[in-house]
Amino acid sequence: MIDVGKAREMLHGRDEVAFLDLRGAAPFSEAHPLFATPGNFGLLEAEIGELVPRLGTRILLLDAGDGVSEAAQVLLAGLGYTDVRPIDGGHLAWQAAGFPLYSGVHVPSKTLGELTEIAFKPDVIGPDELARRLAGGTEMYFFDVRPASEHGKMRIPGSRCLPNGETAHRLGAFENDDPIVLTCAGRTRGLIGAASLRLVAPERRVVALEDGTQGWVLSGRALERGAVADRFPSLDDQAMAASRARADAFADAHGIQFLDRAAFEVWAQDTARTLYLFDVRSPEEADAD
Repeated sequence: MIDVGKAREMLHGRDEVAFLDLRGAAPFSEAHPLFATPGNFGLLEAEIGELVPRLGTRILLLDAGDGVSEAAQVLLAGLGYTDVRPIDGGHLAWQAAGFPLYSGVHVPSKTLGELTEIAFKPDVIGPDELARRLAGGTEMYFFDVRPASEHGKMRIPGSRCLPNGETAHRLGAFENDDPIVLTCAGRTRGLIGAASLRLVAPERRVVALEDGTQGWVLSGRALERGAVADRFPSLDDQAMAASRARADAFADAHGIQFLDRAAFEVWAQDTARTLYLFDVRSPEEADAD
């Protein structure tokens, strides 16, 4: 067992820590520490490999103060994890210590969206104004910046699936300077997308839909379900070169560092920390190579 104060110190330190909240989805969404990851005890054995792939990672366990974390410690030790520490008193102790708690889900990413709005002040458009422009035939590019799986479940009629990142990369496929409207399920990804596009292409007119599909529904309008996402626009050699130039200019302006193969191999062989490797290409590009 580890004292709740010591556990919080570890979370604020520089060493790698996995912080798993073993409670169910409902109590987690009502109140949980920042950066705690849902790790429902009933699903833990099946999901732990993805949640914590490295057996030597330090794992902090938070329960409802009911002793579940001790059972999880035994389970994880049996699976080969070597540094598993239940937090003494669990969620009740965290709350009693006066440490911050947050409601909802995806809190870190939503916080990023709110900070983005404060720092970059991306332009927004309300659902009523967007509906008026769509009905009036206003020329625009209207993109849903969520992945295709979410877009297919529910979308605003007329929106096309083009996830964040792809929008900046594929700007060269949109020859005229019609305004770009971005939407997501709520507001976070739309705001981040709008701010990102303005950073790499300040000459373009970009707005985010206020509150995304949720705002659209709350305004009394219907969503479309079962849509099949179009293929992402292709880029010719000139457009590809322009995308590369924008990326290089952005990296230079903001001091973004690059990793060469030799340094990557050193990181890959480091058994003292977990290495996550993300392929940010489209699914078709990733499957082709």
